[in-house]
Order: sequence, then C-alpha cells, then structure tokens
Amino acid sequence: MRKSDQLERLPVPRGDDLPVGQMLLARNGQDRRLPRIGAAIERLFAG
Repeated sequence: MRKSDQLERLPVPRGDDLPVGQMLLARNGQDRRLPRIGAAIERLFAG
C-alpha cells in the first residue's frame, strides 16, 4: 500500500459474536468517495 492511499474502516456488528470489520482502500485522489461507498456498504449489511 502506498502512503498516498486512504483507508476507511467499517465496523460490522454481529450480535454477541466478536466484532469484525471491513476495510476499504482508495487510489490516490479518490479518497472523497470512501465515505459514500462505506455508507452504501453499511446499508447493504443492515439488510
């Protein structure tokens, strides 16, 4: 991973299980898209 890449971490609650998460990576200059992509993935996981 390059220093210019940006990360977005999403917690994925699973009831009483151990916490898990998902990490998204964007190319240099595309980091503004990550929160929107993360929100869409959260909606998918929410059912």
